[in-house]
Amino acid sequence: MSTVSKISCLIIALLSAIILTSCSRNTPSNSPAAISSTYYGLKTADGKDLVLKAPPQKIVSLALRADDIALALVGTKRILAFCKYADNPLISNIPAEAAKQVKYRSEPSLEYLLKLQPDLVIVPESQSADLIYSLRKLGIPVYVSRTAHNIADVQTLILDLGRVVSEQEKSQALITHMHQRLARIQKAVAKIPVKERPVVYRLSISGGNGGKGSSYDDVCQKAGVINGAAQMHLWGTQLLPKEQIVKINPDIIFLPDWDWRGGDVDHYIEECVHDPALQSVKAIKTRRLYKIPDKHMLCSSQYIVDCVEDIYQACYGPLPK
Repeated sequence: MSTVSKISCLIIALLSAIILTSCSRNTPSNSPAAISSTYYGLKTADGKDLVLKAPPQKIVSLALRADDIALALVGTKRILAFCKYADNPLISNIPAEAAKQVKYRSEPSLEYLLKLQPDLVIVPESQSADLIYSLRKLGIPVYVSRTAHNIADVQTLILDLGRVVSEQEKSQALITHMHQRLARIQKAVAKIPVKERPVVYRLSISGGNGGKGSSYDDVCQKAGVINGAAQMHLWGTQLLPKEQIVKINPDIIFLPDWDWRGGDVDHYIEECVHDPALQSVKAIKTRRLYKIPDKHMLCSSQYIVDCVEDIYQACYGPLPK
């Protein structure tokens, strides 16, 4: 090869490299080329790998917390189905307008889920292992979300789902907003002497007490109140007999506003409040009985901060501006 030919080949090679570099720099961040180079496998709560070739566009949620977080991260266009409680304003934080824009409600049924043809199913850690196994065997990606035991766990869940749906910036922005709201509450709490902080108890239809190791206990700490069940060294899943409530003797009792069994919540509350065995309890004697929305009290999403604020305001009044 002549010297001129060698130089020509070298020039062509250099120009090709420049063009390829330019194209890669100008590839939109949401294009298939960019996605394939940045997507990676993730571990779910059951220790299995979740591998997605592209950001999911047909997401099915089987959990309230997944509804909340997914909606905040991807909007309604990429959500194929919310969980079955999405239309109940007592337990769901999904705005009615957003709920209308998502056609389906999920059921933990293999046959039903296959008809939807999702490209991602998000399930709670408590979901049937058989259903999860069957979906995966049929090639449907399943993300098993961890149970949150405190606000930090909720924030980790938000960040993890941000990675799953390829919306890391939005998930981080959601965390930042949570921190800002919590900081405002913490600033107000810092001004309240410990001796003036009330002992509280959560009346639960399900029987759990919200003791140590529960997200409710963490919420109480952030709201600047004393969780009576945790103070008695009870754990969150223990059933609480009436004698124990008398022993806790809370200054304030938080009441439920939703019964997962479909029962009459107000009737249940009346029975408890007028129970002869509980008449010596301070909260009942002074009628410091406040309903906290269960859609905040029982949630494991960004709305858990609303619960902190609800409890603070029930006990101390409006947050200082």
